[in-house]
Amino acid sequence: MHFGTDFLQCSVLESSRRISPFFRFQYAGSSSWLQHWSCCGLATNVLLVILASVLSRAINGSAAFFATIGSGFIIVFLHRLLAWAAYYSHSLGLLLKGAPEVIVQDGQMIRDVMRSNHVSEHDLEEDLRLDANCDSLEEVRLARIERSGDISFIKKRTD
Repeated sequence: MHFGTDFLQCSVLESSRRISPFFRFQYAGSSSWLQHWSCCGLATNVLLVILASVLSRAINGSAAFFATIGSGFIIVFLHRLLAWAAYYSHSLGLLLKGAPEVIVQDGQMIRDVMRSNHVSEHDLEEDLRLDANCDSLEEVRLARIERSGDISFIKKRTD
């Protein structure tokens, strides 16, 4: 489908006609999977940037409209297919998403694991304050960097 002239040379009506399918798509999904995607980790956010980059070509007219939309659907389909496969295959899930790793044990940082996951002491302290509501590692029995990249904390029991 050809929508006319170059995006920079087209009228407001032509620009609106190119952009409107994307707004319809966005509002149709805003209450379901798009809200889920906005809270996900870095890998999904990178996927969204790639998808937006591909779809922007259809808006500005630098690529064929339906071929670009088709490419966007293929990206989403592959993402969903890999997520489905990772759900049913533990080994594929480990390959695609990794495994959680312990970075604090009984209040002591495990620096080599932190280094391999690019977690600084300052990152750990920030998450400790924000997520565990404490300011000392002495209160932490276990901390893991999860598959999502978030850090989870299990506090020591206070009897």
